[in-house]
Amino acid sequence: MAGPNLTSHGPITFVQSVSQKGPFSLAWPEKASQQFLPGTPLQPYNSTTATLPHNSEFVQAWDGSTYTAAIWGFSYSFGLNLATNGVGAPVQFGPVTGTKATATFGSVINQPAAANIAVGTPASDGRTYFMQALPDTVFQAVFDDAAGTTSANYTPNSNLMGSLLGLTQDSTGYWYLDGNVTSGNLAICEIVGQDPDYGFGNVNGILRFKIIASAQFML
Repeated sequence: MAGPNLTSHGPITFVQSVSQKGPFSLAWPEKASQQFLPGTPLQPYNSTTATLPHNSEFVQAWDGSTYTAAIWGFSYSFGLNLATNGVGAPVQFGPVTGTKATATFGSVINQPAAANIAVGTPASDGRTYFMQALPDTVFQAVFDDAAGTTSANYTPNSNLMGSLLGLTQDSTGYWYLDGNVTSGNLAICEIVGQDPDYGFGNVNGILRFKIIASAQFML
């Protein structure tokens, strides 16, 4: 049956900043109920009632259908599934609140606001950590084809240099560069190179890309 060659494609990752200027990473209050995986493209979610530093924006997983000024960056980790927008995130001139943990249990004697933290539990400070999709920031992702039928459909070649491809989410929640998306607003990734060990000429090779200017979101 036609479709991508791989079931799971792994996370999109940061490769380099061409100009070597910084900072490029952000920690921003997360919208409630986000359960995305590492390497997920992110977009802003606006709430006029937010009490946050700098701006009234929260970060959320990209909806896959908004293309103009939509891609803020790519996540370093998974979504925190917060109960409310940005809960626990520090406000301007204030500390992180809550227990800063995703798994707690019981109570702590003489500390009514405290809880026991499960060993090894991931931290949660109400923010998503991500690398911004700036004009000179390069990421890399696995190449595949959502409508592929043969090995050639899944094998990137050097003719893709400088071309535009779209991003598609697989059934496990990861995103990949889709050889079936090559035109219109959908094609938001400019191919600028390849993984030196597993790139062009390899089935499901790993390619490097930038988000095109029209799709970048910047504060």
